[in-house]
Amino acid sequence: MELLAKGGFFMFPLVVCSVLALAIFVERLLYLKRTRIDSESLMTRIREVIEAGKVELAIHTCKRADTPLSRILLAGIKNFNKDSETIKASIEQASLEELPDLEKFVPALGTIAQIAPLIGFLGTVTGMIKSFNVVASQGLGNDPKALAGGIAEALITTATGLIVAIPAFVLYNYLTNTIDKFLLEIERRSMEVVSILDKE
Repeated sequence: MELLAKGGFFMFPLVVCSVLALAIFVERLLYLKRTRIDSESLMTRIREVIEAGKVELAIHTCKRADTPLSRILLAGIKNFNKDSETIKASIEQASLEELPDLEKFVPALGTIAQIAPLIGFLGTVTGMIKSFNVVASQGLGNDPKALAGGIAEALITTATGLIVAIPAFVLYNYLTNTIDKFLLEIERRSMEVVSILDKE
């Protein structure tokens, strides 16, 4: 609390940024953990039932899994009696519909990583302005505590801005990389389904 007081007004938006960044990361991590399933076992099951001519069972399997991957595959399987271009188009459309849910809040985390140092820098500027105002009104030696208060505010907000921004940037990169890998997995599995349906 003492640091918050010494850092001045701009410490509060920085605290809000840090809480938001942590909340976004935890929420996205839990969401991605829930949506990740064993794609290999899902594909094995889908391949088996389609090759056995039980397309309705493949549709039921996808509905029961109820994950982004299974919903995308479901879009293709529903068009099993159509040409491969139609199947691909339906899969691509389903992928586009799932993408916003996968990337939800992630851009906000990236924004926090970018603006936190700027908020810290703004606090630095206001702290230095206070220090110069003290010098202008009282001189250098009359009230060193007042002068030190402005300098402390400047340094604390700079440090806090970086303390918030660096982990936020790392967490943002982790989430974007995880989502990118997930999207590649979805694309690979989607092409497998198209290939399986083409053989039928």
